[in-house]
Amino acid sequence: MLRPLTAFLLATMLMLGMPTAMAAQPLQIGLYESPPKIFTDASGAPAGIFIELLREIAQAQDWELSFTPCDWKTCLALLEAGKIDLMPDVAYTNERNERFSFHRTAALHSWSQLYRRADMRVDSLLDLEGKSIAVLSSGVQTEVLERMLAGFNIQAGLVETNSFESAFQLVAAEGADLVAANHFFGTYKAADYGLTATPVVFHPASLFFAAPHARHAEVLAAIDQHLESWLKDDRSPYYQVLRNWNLPQRNAPLSTAVLTVLAGLSLTGLLLAGNVWWLRRRIRFATAELRVSNSSLTAMLKAVPDLMFELDQHGRYLSVHTSRDDMLSAPREVLKGALVDEVLSPAAAQTVRQAIETALRDGHSHGQLIEAEVKHERRWFELSAARKDGSQDQTPGVIMLSRDVTERIAAQQRIQQLAENDQLTGLPNRSSLYHLFQQAAALSARHSQSLAVLFMDLDHFKHINDSLGHDFGDRLLIQVVQRIRECLRESDTACRMGGDEFVLVLPETDAAGAMRAATRIHEQMQAVFKLGEHQVGIGTSLGIAMYPADGQDINTLLRKSDAAMYRAKEEGRNGFRFFTDEMQARTDRALALFTALGFALERGQVALHYQAIVRVSDQTVVGAEALVRWTHPVLGKVSPAEFIPIAESGGQILRLGDWVMEQAVKQAGLWRQAGRELVVAVNVSALQFRHPDFVSRLEQLLSTHNLPARYLELEVTESLTMGDPQAAIATMQQLRTLGVSLAIDDFGTGYSSMNYLRRLGFNKVKIDQSFVHDIGADPDDEVIISAIIQLGQSLGMVTLAEGVESATQRDFLATRGCQLMQGWLVSPACPAQDFEAFLNTAPR
Repeated sequence: MLRPLTAFLLATMLMLGMPTAMAAQPLQIGLYESPPKIFTDASGAPAGIFIELLREIAQAQDWELSFTPCDWKTCLALLEAGKIDLMPDVAYTNERNERFSFHRTAALHSWSQLYRRADMRVDSLLDLEGKSIAVLSSGVQTEVLERMLAGFNIQAGLVETNSFESAFQLVAAEGADLVAANHFFGTYKAADYGLTATPVVFHPASLFFAAPHARHAEVLAAIDQHLESWLKDDRSPYYQVLRNWNLPQRNAPLSTAVLTVLAGLSLTGLLLAGNVWWLRRRIRFATAELRVSNSSLTAMLKAVPDLMFELDQHGRYLSVHTSRDDMLSAPREVLKGALVDEVLSPAAAQTVRQAIETALRDGHSHGQLIEAEVKHERRWFELSAARKDGSQDQTPGVIMLSRDVTERIAAQQRIQQLAENDQLTGLPNRSSLYHLFQQAAALSARHSQSLAVLFMDLDHFKHINDSLGHDFGDRLLIQVVQRIRECLRESDTACRMGGDEFVLVLPETDAAGAMRAATRIHEQMQAVFKLGEHQVGIGTSLGIAMYPADGQDINTLLRKSDAAMYRAKEEGRNGFRFFTDEMQARTDRALALFTALGFALERGQVALHYQAIVRVSDQTVVGAEALVRWTHPVLGKVSPAEFIPIAESGGQILRLGDWVMEQAVKQAGLWRQAGRELVVAVNVSALQFRHPDFVSRLEQLLSTHNLPARYLELEVTESLTMGDPQAAIATMQQLRTLGVSLAIDDFGTGYSSMNYLRRLGFNKVKIDQSFVHDIGADPDDEVIISAIIQLGQSLGMVTLAEGVESATQRDFLATRGCQLMQGWLVSPACPAQDFEAFLNTAPR
């Protein structure tokens, strides 16, 4: 009869639907292909050593196993993500211990081995030079093999595959030379692919079951419990599984029968040791074997392609072994008995003696290089030496191998030349400049002299590349370098920094000497360059910095000479300038502005101001120009003329321009909702205009803020047409189709083309304020303004004068037919709120 409490608990469990017995624990197992340890058999069922061991444990623990087939790399990823519970056959490493959890007792011990095709010979690690080796992606063999090859400076390629099966298939199909695999798989599968094990064995490894990190501790503990118990009993399921797969038993305990057999064998050994006649018979066999070995050694020496010498401790040749007499620096009969000093150059003989001393002291020596004359040709040889101990009455000597590495040295020299020199011009490159400067600076300091660094840039070189093509640009650079060389002394250095930039280092040169050198280069570049059927004229801008006055390291001098070069460009190009303190101050400020500009938008330091645009005839406000303003808490108000070029050169103009465009469109939409139908003009940089997403982004902003396109006007400068006019025309057409107005800003100050004005289809031309400012004072500017207004009228374009500050200027523009104006005479640029107050007082 049930006790009352027991009956109550049982009834409660039944009412709640609870099982009366514990359900089996489900475990999801990763299944990848690495027979015989783990694989899918012909029927599609999981099989292998690990699977059988796991099933034995699962049966005892009441685990319900299910399997997820995956390749090795995917299995590890699933395990790390916790999507499978257990992964068999995982080698323990420190890195994996950070990602997974392991039990304590290894399930198997393994090692990695290389396997080859039958037609390939690999006897040692050194034979892997130049070979390709298939490896398992994310397998431990890959990392170990890479370190091993690097440690011996062996250049071999590793080809990653997703399974051992595909790796063996790749080698069998001659897609790789060798394959790295664990010896279990290799022993099980190599013969199926016609592959043979090599003597190259590496990375002994312990193999475990692995679980996701910090999970399934009880499962791993149960695995340890079974393994530790099984390993103590050679009749356990563990050893039965190994016997099933014909594997040697690991750590099997010695039974009494085995100990008896061992004792018997020991006794037998003692009895056999007494049979002297057997030993004498073995001596006869050994003598015969020595004869065979001597014959084999002779054949091996003939097969070695290197030169082999035996030398005594004094550097005297005792014997010569080689099949390449043509590679000897002297005939055999001359070498034998001669000292190395008698047949080699002093430098080569000294290196050979050092190799002998090292081999006698340390047992071996390798890596020394000598240059020797062979058949009237200079060749390089690499030496390897090993100590050869003599008998009691003989002093030790060395065996030395000498390998011809002439082609390798030539290739290294070529690589070094490519690394240190510009491939197009042959000049030293940027990486060579630093040590060349150190040499020049040391020379100048030794003689208490200054040194000049000249930074040189070709004016408008990009135009030549764009118009004639890069091939002509390269030909021009080659001719430029030829002319530079004609201007330099033997001690001077010219380096190509990239593109059309060059740096000249002139040791023992004062400021006057630097000026003369810059003048020579400037004059030399004035002559026309002939590029096939084309004749090209270019200018050069040079900046000069002096060592040690302007700086004592090359980076400082480069920065200052670069700043001086840009000053030369700003002041008209095609000239040279020395670095000054003022330039340093400008450079420092530019750097400070560039850094601060990166945070200006996020910190709310940037704002939009609006300047009214009115009709000249009746002063009616028809629009406004959006002008960006920046006020920094430390730097104060920064002029757009200062920070816009910095934003353009520093790559910040796209983000800044997009912000300005969004704010202007948003404000125009708000004014339209309030009944003010004003056209808002926004300045667009050439970089922003050329961005592939410019038009689509503009269309998105107009839609978001419900602003018809006719209320937006884009102002661009004449530089927009430089470089790729066809792309500019295509973008203009898209904008016109969208309904956006286009105005050309600062007209007359750049490189205007009447043809571009007509083809690009501008709606408006803006007269630059530099012309407006001198109305009434400079007749030439008045003529220019009249011509621009007439040009606009003839092309059907509206004309707008900016910078109008007086009634005299306004009246002159009115008499010439200018339709629109803006400037302080009307209203300064002001925030949107102040602009709205101005609108309330302006004529309508």
